[in-house]
Amino acid sequence: MTTDYALDKSNAKLLGVCAGLARTTGWDPLLVRLGAVVATLCLFGPLMIAVYIVTAFVNTHPGGTQAFTSQTCGHDITAYLKGNQAPSGVQKHNHSQTAYNTLNSYKVGSVSP
Repeated sequence: MTTDYALDKSNAKLLGVCAGLARTTGWDPLLVRLGAVVATLCLFGPLMIAVYIVTAFVNTHPGGTQAFTSQTCGHDITAYLKGNQAPSGVQKHNHSQTAYNTLNSYKVGSVSP
C-alpha cells in the first residue's frame, strides 16, 4: 500500500484508474475493477463514469494532484486559472488558452444563482 494515488499504466485495462487504486490501497485489482463495474451499473451510472474520466485527467494535470484540493474542487476557480490565487502548496500560474480549451472540453454545464 502507498500513500499517494497515481495511475498504474503498467497494469491498466483502460486508463489505469482501478489499477492505481488497487496499488494505493493494497487491494486486488480484479476486485477493484469488479467494484467499479457494479457501482457503475447498480448505483451511480453516469456519475461513476465521469468520476473515472476525471480521475484519469487529474493525474495528467501539469500541476499534479496538489492543484485539486477542497479549495478548488466544486468551487469557482476563475482566480486560480488567471493566476490571481493558488491553493496552498501550489505556485501561482497563469493558464494558457490551450488550458482553457481543455477545461471547456470537460464542461458539463453552468449553474445560475
